[in-house]
Amino acid sequence: MVRGTQTHGIRAHSIIMWNLQPIILTNIVLTNAAATIDVAFG
Repeated sequence: MVRGTQTHGIRAHSIIMWNLQPIILTNIVLTNAAATIDVAFG
């Protein structure tokens, strides 16, 4: 019972991280793009 709950918790955590990954990557790309534009046109 405990083992099943642990596995489910890890699986849920993995799904959450998997869903957040594109958002985090997009934020990094946008931040880098904004910094590049700021340097280029600043």
